[in-house]
Amino acid sequence: MNYETLKSPLLKKVNPPDRSVSIVLSTIAMAAAIVYSLVYLIYCIPGIFDLGFLRSEISAFTIMCLYDDNDMCVEGSKISSGPMVFKVDSNNQRVIYYAPDGELDVLKGCVVKDRKNWQCESSPVKQGFINGKYFHTFIPSSAIVSKWEWYTIRKPFW
Repeated sequence: MNYETLKSPLLKKVNPPDRSVSIVLSTIAMAAAIVYSLVYLIYCIPGIFDLGFLRSEISAFTIMCLYDDNDMCVEGSKISSGPMVFKVDSNNQRVIYYAPDGELDVLKGCVVKDRKNWQCESSPVKQGFINGKYFHTFIPSSAIVSKWEWYTIRKPFW
């Protein structure tokens, strides 16, 4: 058999596509890949971006720890509690706490400058943020940690 006998009327010479069409298609594919990557970074990898400013929210990340006699955290005993999320309303001097179990609590005695600077006091409990750093006086066995450390522990307390 030679080439002529294998030739079929269905096989025709196909002209390559126009160069401008392939440039447009590759540009669209590149844009789609960039958009997908950004969406992945923002929504699928938690903790990279602090988007709380969009909702006037700020979060604190705490861990509980079993302590030995020297007030040192026992190795392997760190347990992460749920993130503490606060919705801050500086106009009304109000802070709402979203508990990990879904309960809402309006904090009492609040003085609010902005999302990252506020304090609420309801005797004997005092808590708030100063320059974006959380502080509290009510959970002695807990420590405030960074998002990254909190995500690496991720042993749920509840």
